[in-house]
Amino acid sequence: MSAFDQKRTFPIKRITVRTPCADRLGALVMNGSNWTDDESAIRTLIGAHFDGLKWTPETQPDWESFSADFLPDARLFPATRPVQVKTVAEFIERMNGVVQGSLHTFEEHTLGMKVMVFGNVAVVLAASEMLENEMEVNHDVSGYLLVKSEGKWSITAHAWDKASETMPVPEDLR
Repeated sequence: MSAFDQKRTFPIKRITVRTPCADRLGALVMNGSNWTDDESAIRTLIGAHFDGLKWTPETQPDWESFSADFLPDARLFPATRPVQVKTVAEFIERMNGVVQGSLHTFEEHTLGMKVMVFGNVAVVLAASEMLENEMEVNHDVSGYLLVKSEGKWSITAHAWDKASETMPVPEDLR
């Protein structure tokens, strides 16, 4: 029997975070015992990720804050199909057009997340709630791939899909 055929256990941490909005990280629920520093850094990063992606007629998105979460060559995979891979710069360019268009206000908050960490690699599945034009509420679920380099966690890939009646946000991400 080869080493690959043997049953192995890997030190993967699983946590669930519920945040009614990104600026209230105190309302957290977790599975397991204590969060590691890495897990805390990841939940803080993802929990506050959308802080820069909000606007009103009087305010503009904070693209510098938003893009600081990503590695320079990170890729985004919006919900549109067929898939259209975007760089952070391409995503910002597209969103600037949305800001100038019919979407006069926008804010997004992380509802809950699951995090898996192995060494310097992490995967996050997170649900978000969006408030558009101060009255339309929508939801989506994002998948993030993160890497840790020089002591800092960064997003290297972000993909998402819209929730709907036929594909609702899973209860464990609410």
